[in-house]
Amino acid sequence: MASDSTATDQAEVFDVHNFRVLAEVLPDTVWTADPNGELDYVSSRWAEVCGLEQDSPDFLNWVSRVHPDDRDQALKVWARHLESGEIYEQEFRVIHANGHVFWCSARATPVLDKDGAVVKWYGITTEVQKLKEAEEAERKASQEKDNFMAVLGHELRNPLAAISTGSELLQSDGLSTTDSKEALNVINREVEHLKRLVDDILDVSRFSTGKFRIDKEKVNLTDVVQHGREQAESIAMIKGTPLEVHEAGEDVWVEGDAVRLTQCVSNLINNAIKFTPGNKPITVRYGRKDDQAFVSVQDQGVGMDEGEVSKLFEPFHQVESATEYTREGLGLGLSIAKNLIQLHGGKISATSEGKGKGATFTFFLPVEQVEQTPVVDYKGERPETGELRVLVIEDNASIAKMLTMFLEMEGHTVEVAGDGRSGVKAFDEFCPQIVFCDISMPGDWDGWDVARQIRPRTEALLVAMSGHSAEAHRAKSKEVGFDKHLAKPPSLDALRDCLALVSSKSL
Repeated sequence: MASDSTATDQAEVFDVHNFRVLAEVLPDTVWTADPNGELDYVSSRWAEVCGLEQDSPDFLNWVSRVHPDDRDQALKVWARHLESGEIYEQEFRVIHANGHVFWCSARATPVLDKDGAVVKWYGITTEVQKLKEAEEAERKASQEKDNFMAVLGHELRNPLAAISTGSELLQSDGLSTTDSKEALNVINREVEHLKRLVDDILDVSRFSTGKFRIDKEKVNLTDVVQHGREQAESIAMIKGTPLEVHEAGEDVWVEGDAVRLTQCVSNLINNAIKFTPGNKPITVRYGRKDDQAFVSVQDQGVGMDEGEVSKLFEPFHQVESATEYTREGLGLGLSIAKNLIQLHGGKISATSEGKGKGATFTFFLPVEQVEQTPVVDYKGERPETGELRVLVIEDNASIAKMLTMFLEMEGHTVEVAGDGRSGVKAFDEFCPQIVFCDISMPGDWDGWDVARQIRPRTEALLVAMSGHSAEAHRAKSKEVGFDKHLAKPPSLDALRDCLALVSSKSL
């Protein structure tokens, strides 16, 4: 029969064996150290982590694998815990034998004898590089959000200040007719600026959720460039920047969304204007190279180095060489252009010879072969509209008033209702030919409920108006019976197009 001491020795050997079996199957590095902190066992996982063979003289010398910049601090922390006997925990960088640097987290607990003295340390070391990267990404995302909110606040305040001041001036009695017209021009210009800011934010949101949609047709590249230039021309004129367009000399056709491709051209030109001194021209070229259509916008502005070029198409990015004056805008235009071109099966790039030497932005699209030149009705000709009966269902009194003023100025008879139920009642009494109906309204009937009530008994044109213009909202409007869905604030041209639809049916 074995003695008590022999049984104890066998149990200890068995426990050590089991411990090491368990340590070898764990995904982290398991280790033990003597009371002085010298490692006497390290699991084989450490060989993979640091790139050393288990028979290497430095295999148990963990300090040799710690990054030199972290080594002194790591030793000080370990020595402090050896002295105090407290649970040890710290993070430091480790250098793999191949030179790769990554973060690790080490944690150990002491085993005490009956007198409270440390007889052993049991520890574990875990790679935390992915966690560190996630934390850094989260930090950057938070900073980008804060920066974006600061920029957005600045960009909103400027046009709002001009609109507010212009509105107050128009209410005074001291303005001449000329000054009143100029004040209105300023207000209109700043309202358009606000609309562009909101549209850009919504576009980025749709891209990020995969809900952006393009409507493709055969499009002449000449029309796209011309309309893109027209959209940017007012900004160029204000700054005094000449726009030079070199025409292709032939018709180049692509399959795409004419409005969105125009937006790409406009965004590139606006970006060039922002970073170019007013007296230096911006050159737009377009045409065909083999089976690819291209549009390029070249400026003579601040330019960029290679590192900045690689980040240009990231949302909210502003080039480091930008001055305070050129840091206007949300930094979304190039990101939107890139996403739009990619949705069209194309690619976009930027080049610059360096700071102060300007930049060139170019996008390519597949050429569309056409047997005969299709007629693309870019804007559409509106028929003359006779007097129509128009019902406006809108709970916002200011919006309803502006719509009424416009519609009556166009020669139409208008009835207004402030909620869903009164809107349906007004419809039955007024018998309108067209209904402009808000979606979000007080009461138990929203705009979609209104459409469900009146669609079955009328052929009138039903137009939804909403601050929500995502694809899901448009789809629901169509589902309940609306013929069109306009995002607020609708342009006067969009309203006229709706009126023209009714008039064309009446002819």
